[in-house]
Amino acid sequence: MTISPENKVDPTVSCSARSLELGEPLVATAAERSFWLLLEYDARWQPQATSDNDLPPAVQEWLDDQLEAAGSSGRLLFIRRRREGDGPINFFVALAREENPALYHFVVETYEDLLALNPSLLLTGEDVYPEQRREAPLFLTCTHGTRDRCCARNGIPVFQALQELVGDAVWQSSHVGGHRFAANVVTFPDATYYGRVQPEDTAALVAACRRGELYLPQLRGRACYPEVVQAADYFLREETGETALHAFRFAALEQHDDASWTVTFDETGGAGSHRLLVGREVNDLPLYASCGQLQTKPLWRYRLVEYRHAPVGG
Repeated sequence: MTISPENKVDPTVSCSARSLELGEPLVATAAERSFWLLLEYDARWQPQATSDNDLPPAVQEWLDDQLEAAGSSGRLLFIRRRREGDGPINFFVALAREENPALYHFVVETYEDLLALNPSLLLTGEDVYPEQRREAPLFLTCTHGTRDRCCARNGIPVFQALQELVGDAVWQSSHVGGHRFAANVVTFPDATYYGRVQPEDTAALVAACRRGELYLPQLRGRACYPEVVQAADYFLREETGETALHAFRFAALEQHDDASWTVTFDETGGAGSHRLLVGREVNDLPLYASCGQLQTKPLWRYRLVEYRHAPVGG
């Protein structure tokens, strides 16, 4: 079924409610990114917040330069919390690698002070900011209401619930992608996406994150992987019951045709490997890309075709 752009959207129907009603899968819907810049910006967020803002031009250019160094793997988000008056500005940099992900926290007095930093040097593998390394996890909840109303309506109650659990370790964020999965939560340093999070889900999600585990019921995917590997990662954990974040290491991706791949993961303990044949088909649902906008681009639904476990020596 193809959705015509001429079709009218019912303004009373939210994109997230429609996605849930139609049973759109959450799995494998995180955009692949591994270098993240998270900048505190308290002024009003425009729909395209990270490019349409009142930052000093030199700072915007500096941010663009940092992202350019990362190529397609870079992502900038604005973050905020309610505060009174002026104060220091928080800036986080995350390396959302599969192995040894890292998070760095900088505090500056003015946006111009950022110009003295060069976080793209972290892409070389050199730990140039050891004193800014943060070990505790960070949580972001998308509340970007000017981009899509579902993000604010669903995201703010989840942000408030997380704030009661983790305090200053949670921030509101600008658009993370996937309005129709609101409320969206992203955890760092691993950049794992969760969708359709409700306030009552937050305690279990936080507990899993603190244990170094994935919370499968709301998992969208790990941003360090392309979509098909995100799908295979989810299916592997369903098959094995293993939710530890670093239980497996992605080893190989073999594409057979336009709709099937074999994905191989090794166990990090060296006990064996896992091969998953994953298929893909068009998810032909009459979805809204966002509130007030019909979905016209193809979406995919992934399925597990075959799973094999090969022990060491087997």
